[in-house]
Amino acid sequence: MDNLLINGDFSTGELAPWTGTSGEGTWTIKKDPAGHYIQLTKAAGLSQSITGESYKPTALTFEVRAGEIVKPGDLVVFSYGVLVDVAGGAESFGDISGATEEWKPVVLKIDRKATPGTKVTVQVHTASDPQTLKAQAGQVHFRNFRLI
Repeated sequence: MDNLLINGDFSTGELAPWTGTSGEGTWTIKKDPAGHYIQLTKAAGLSQSITGESYKPTALTFEVRAGEIVKPGDLVVFSYGVLVDVAGGAESFGDISGATEEWKPVVLKIDRKATPGTKVTVQVHTASDPQTLKAQAGQVHFRNFRLI
C-alpha cells in the first residue's frame, strides 16, 4: 500500500510538509547510517495533515527511540495519534508509549468506519511533565512514518 504521508522518512533533510507544533528550535533532522530521523526536544510536537481526497487509513507505523541515555528500565514518554475528519465529525486514534535507547517499531491500528475521511492529521508529541506521567521527559527520535 502507498504511504499517504510525504517525507515520512525525512530523507529530504527538511521538515516540510511536516510542521513543528512547538515552534522553532524544538526539532532537528539528523542522519545516521540507517537514514534520516527527526529529534524532538522535551515538550515538542510534530504534525502533518493531508487533504483534498477521500482517505481510508488503516494503520500508522513508525520507529522510535530515546534521544538521550536513559537508566535501565526507564522510558522517555511520547504520544502519537491520527485524527480523521469525516462528514459530520471526526474520529481520533492514539496512544501514549515510552522510548528506550534502541529503535523499536510502533503500529497504531486505525479500526474505523468505512466512511472516507476528507482530512487526516498525524501528530506525535514528547512529554512535558514527567511528574504527572511518572516517567522521564526528554528528547525522542522518530523515523519511517507510514500512514497506510
